[in-house]
Amino acid sequence: MKILSLEAANILRLSAAYVTVGDDQPIVTVSGRNGHGKTSLLTSIAMALGGKKLCPPEPLKRGKDRGHVTVDLGSYKITRRFWRGDVAKDYEIHSSLEVTSPDGSTYKSPQALLDKLVSDLTFDPLAFLDLAPAAQREYVRKFVGLDFTTLDQARREAMAQASTAAAVLKMADRDVAGGDRYPGAPSQPVDVAQLVAQMAEAERLQGVADTAQRALDLARQQITHTDHSIAQAEIEIRELQAEILGMTTRRAEAVAEGKGLRDAAAATSAAVPDTVTLRAALVAAGETNAQVSANVRFAAVLESRDEAQAAVDIAKRAIAAIDAQKQTTLEAAAFPVPGLAFSDDGLTFDGLPFEQASYAQQLRVAVAMGLATNPELKVLLIKHGNALDAKSLALLTDLAEQAGAQVWLERVAETPDGVSIFIQDGIAHQAVA
Repeated sequence: MKILSLEAANILRLSAAYVTVGDDQPIVTVSGRNGHGKTSLLTSIAMALGGKKLCPPEPLKRGKDRGHVTVDLGSYKITRRFWRGDVAKDYEIHSSLEVTSPDGSTYKSPQALLDKLVSDLTFDPLAFLDLAPAAQREYVRKFVGLDFTTLDQARREAMAQASTAAAVLKMADRDVAGGDRYPGAPSQPVDVAQLVAQMAEAERLQGVADTAQRALDLARQQITHTDHSIAQAEIEIRELQAEILGMTTRRAEAVAEGKGLRDAAAATSAAVPDTVTLRAALVAAGETNAQVSANVRFAAVLESRDEAQAAVDIAKRAIAAIDAQKQTTLEAAAFPVPGLAFSDDGLTFDGLPFEQASYAQQLRVAVAMGLATNPELKVLLIKHGNALDAKSLALLTDLAEQAGAQVWLERVAETPDGVSIFIQDGIAHQAVA
């Protein structure tokens, strides 16, 4: 379907317009000076087809209380009317929509019928080129019927798991690199408690031996003192014979006791363990046990690193599987233009980012998208057509002809020469063939 005729009255800047279009006319050029109503004519088509969402708050021409726009598509005739309410009541703008068939019958849900015929790109396909890459990708994704919501969520979760696992792996690698390890250390720690008990017993025996040694030293001192007394007594032997005998007896007893103490001290000393050796063993045990503990910690670090590496590998495999599934789905998708494809954050054309494509290629894609989203109604509206140079305009004409489409193109012009419709002071003048 295409627009066969358009009638508008008192709409925006338009006072009156009635134009007919040939079925074989690919480009309908709407021209005029700025402010004379050419944009209003294209907007009136969008208002008729697109519904209230495309109707401005003040659709009526200033100073007018009633207006309408009628679009004849052949199979359907669409009329949207506007009127201003009673001044004494609301004075608001009201509207109605009527869609009739060629036999004059009307449709009960006219807007629902029209919504099936039009899309956003019907009213400006070049708006597709103004979208951000991610928005272009989303628009095409919806058009080709792909829904990656579940896969994208799974990929985000896998990426988060991979990130967490990679952080753990990085810490584990750092711990492995800086960890202490002693290959020559025993697998079990030394029994320090036993060494401490042996050390305590050795110190106790040393104390006993020291006590015996002090007793022996005291006995030796007593013997020396007694010898000195004997020497003095010999000088006074005559006066102290009785005392010498007693002293001799005490000396003999002291000598006997000293011998016993000496033997006991010698026996005790022989039983004392080597404390130097025990102290060295204690020091060595501490070092050995530290090495054993370090080896245990190092083994735990290695195990943690292996677990982290396994988690990273699992996450990477999950991401690769998701990407492969998405790629398979994308390869099976039917794109409106050959060479168009998805990238991670936008679109590509012939393998390059879409924004790097030539304007001609981008125009081809935009028009193809507009027509593909409206397979039944082959009508596109392009405002601000002066942005198209002669080459782009020729390409647009070729695309419209190839698709059997009708493109309404707004361009600024001072005269009606070479245009389809010329708007002057809100009045539409159709070129005479």
